[in-house]
Amino acid sequence: MFVNKNSHIIEIGAGTGAVARCLLAAGYKNMAVGEMHINGLEYARTYGIKDLYQFDLLKAPFAEHFETIGLFDVVEHIEYDGLAVENIRRILKDGGHIVLTVPAHQWLWSNIDFNSGHKRRYSKKTLKKLLTANGFEVLYASYFFSLVLPLLYVRTLLNKKIKPTGSKQNVKNSGLKIHGFSNSVLSAVCKVEFFLSGFVSFGAGGSIIMVAKKQSEARR
Repeated sequence: MFVNKNSHIIEIGAGTGAVARCLLAAGYKNMAVGEMHINGLEYARTYGIKDLYQFDLLKAPFAEHFETIGLFDVVEHIEYDGLAVENIRRILKDGGHIVLTVPAHQWLWSNIDFNSGHKRRYSKKTLKKLLTANGFEVLYASYFFSLVLPLLYVRTLLNKKIKPTGSKQNVKNSGLKIHGFSNSVLSAVCKVEFFLSGFVSFGAGGSIIMVAKKQSEARR
């Protein structure tokens, strides 16, 4: 709806390029991957992704180069998220889009966030403010992982105390253990949520997805 399948897209902070691989399978033809770590890029190459770039988003080497940028669970890892979004705007062509996901709700903050290197969790309001302050017009915003929110809250309660990853206790008790059957049930719940999202808007969830358009300098 927002991104043409012929759009020149880069997924930044792509890890091994798993999301980019899914987008290729969905028919998005011009996929590139940007990642700080060379091992991730080498793995992404095995998916058939040819445009691979190693760089730090805070020192991005591009200017008005891509039509769409995807950042999936990336921005929450960056201390200076405003600078990151400012650089994203610089990388995009005029009228380009950013599609991003982030973990939602600071009240879900737990030891898992700490050990994952998160700096913060967001609400739709704070994420929209971040984007609009840096020259974007928000086109779409939604919470997801909404139906499993009670389980995520239980996980938070079980992991409130901050312990470093090396702690034996932390390794043993890292949250809810998901077994094969439970994973199948949760997958089914998420499919139901995806269906319902076409009819209802959830007011909370474990994560947020947001799509925004780069504004021209004249409109800022």
